Amino acid sequence: LTYLPQPWGHCHSVLKGNLLPGYADYSLTACRIHCEKEAVVRKCHCRMVHMPGTEDICSPKQYVECADKVLGK
Repeated sequence: LTYLPQPWGHCHSVLKGNLLPGYADYSLTACRIHCEKEAVVRKCHCRMVHMPGTEDICSPKQYVECADKVLGK
């Protein structure tokens, strides 16, 4: 994949640095989980067990009453 150079784009053909906190490498899966985590933390004030971070893990009640709804489950 090659991105167009300036002035047509601001993208990099080589990823530089850690783009997503908690992940060593960028991937579509990492991006999706990061976005889902941000939504769950914003609404539920906790994170699901598989999501990286330092926020509290959601309780079973928080899963049912909040996190699952945020993720449309």
